[in-house]
Amino acid sequence: MYQDILQKIFDLVESRTGYIVSVSSNDDLQTTASMITASPSNPTHLICINPKFDRASTYLVALQCYMLLEKWADDGIVYHFVSKKHDIDYQIKKVIKKIKANIPDDIKENIAYKIVTGLLQQVNSFPCEMFATEICYNDHISLREEQSWIINQQLRMNATSLDPDIRKIMPPDIFKKNATMNAAYALWWSRLSNDSSVIVPYKVADYMGQGEELFTIIENNKNLNINRYQYTVDAWAEKLQFTDCYEWIKKKDNNATIKY
Repeated sequence: MYQDILQKIFDLVESRTGYIVSVSSNDDLQTTASMITASPSNPTHLICINPKFDRASTYLVALQCYMLLEKWADDGIVYHFVSKKHDIDYQIKKVIKKIKANIPDDIKENIAYKIVTGLLQQVNSFPCEMFATEICYNDHISLREEQSWIINQQLRMNATSLDPDIRKIMPPDIFKKNATMNAAYALWWSRLSNDSSVIVPYKVADYMGQGEELFTIIENNKNLNINRYQYTVDAWAEKLQFTDCYEWIKKKDNNATIKY
């Protein structure tokens, strides 16, 4: 049954993009799954699954495919989110100055780099993932058990970022941006799954107000017919004051391999 579900999704991807999907396993992944999109020089969309999450592998493959479709417009244009090095470096320097921990400068720089690039990755990936997840939730009821397991893993990991020890060393505005996006993600899943318990940590920490604003953007944009991923990322970035840190590169038939 699951293979039939995936084949239909693979056919949809091939119809939209012109490229087939291949799935493999990768022990070195730091995340649950990854996608490398196809290009003329590499004509296969490659999905890699972390074997630690094999119990939800069907859902993860479906999710990656739907995320790909969010980024690949009907006219063959791929919207590529690219960070601007000059502006990223500026943000990193600002974060270094605000890190409260008494640690060597090179370690501060490494931490600041991971913080800034991690936040940008959230801005880029959360809206796309939320749209794709909702498609899976509505269209593939048989995958909901796998889906709930994976998302609850993600929610638990997100909630650890509210730890007081992390807050002590984190620049306040950076902490707020991360917590706001995590709150929006939790609120979105609570509404979709009817599980209000997942928003409790953010209510206690008083981040639901800001999270509600990002969630509202998701709700307002989810019925857009085209480019809702791009428009939503832009709206989130504006709210979070990240608009200067990236640009969109639009490629017809994606002449370069894109990782996300």
